[in-house]
Amino acid sequence: MLSRIALLLLIALTSFADAGPLESKLIGKWLFSDIDAWAVFSFQPDHTCVRERTGFNSHDSMSATWQLHGHHLTVVWQSGDKITYRVAALTSDTLVLGFDTGATETWSRAK
Repeated sequence: MLSRIALLLLIALTSFADAGPLESKLIGKWLFSDIDAWAVFSFQPDHTCVRERTGFNSHDSMSATWQLHGHHLTVVWQSGDKITYRVAALTSDTLVLGFDTGATETWSRAK
């Protein structure tokens, strides 16, 4: 019985420990560019973020909070809108976000 509890505790601790490295890779500035637009997503360690977008004739900046649960990134904008992305890939230089539609966006670490 005691060994079963120890095993469950070890599995739980391993699950929590795994989230830390993924979160630390996400923190920082990420750049997405398209033919006529670009965006910068800045993730802070305090779980706040800012997305700045510029297009042909537009510019906006929005603040939000974020949470990472496994490979799901949830962003809650100041308006109350909430988006959950699937983190398809995350390295020190590349972030690939997946959408419910199956589409993906590839972001590069801003230097």
